[in-house]
Amino acid sequence: MDTPFTNRRVTLSERVEQYPKGTLFEDGKNVFCKTCNLTVDHTRKIAVDRHLLSQRHLKRKAENEGEVEATDSQRGSESAERRGSVVYDLTHAFVCANIPLEKVDNPALRAFLKKHVTNGGAIPTASQLRKEYLPKVVESHKNQLQAVIQSAVTDSNNHIVSQQNTPGPNSDCEEKEQ
Repeated sequence: MDTPFTNRRVTLSERVEQYPKGTLFEDGKNVFCKTCNLTVDHTRKIAVDRHLLSQRHLKRKAENEGEVEATDSQRGSESAERRGSVVYDLTHAFVCANIPLEKVDNPALRAFLKKHVTNGGAIPTASQLRKEYLPKVVESHKNQLQAVIQSAVTDSNNHIVSQQNTPGPNSDCEEKEQ
């Protein structure tokens, strides 16, 4: 007996097009709610529908109605920048804490991030972190070390003598007090 419904995968853009313009957007990897700036499971329509009817979404939608709406490209680039910042900070924290980047792929950590962190489901895999974000973290640490060396003083034997107020090589990894 044939059923009119088939089990086929819906692409990101197809799912976005099923809803009114301005409700969802996709970045090639995930579908996001424009109002909440959260990843939404696009594989099942019911998951998107539930999010759009959730109290959290309705509250944010009501708050945003009074604001001037940004254009789609502005909002998309802002959320991409925020995601990039979160991912860079996560990579930086893992490097400073000597936590292998492979731990990001741990299912329990993934579930925790998805549940408790905004856009936690959009955190890339360890291989993506190594390719895209680790070089930026290394460059930041390299620049800081170069600044320390340039501010250092040498003694008569050309040994570097660090001043007391010069930040150490790991100061980028230390918590900054406010």
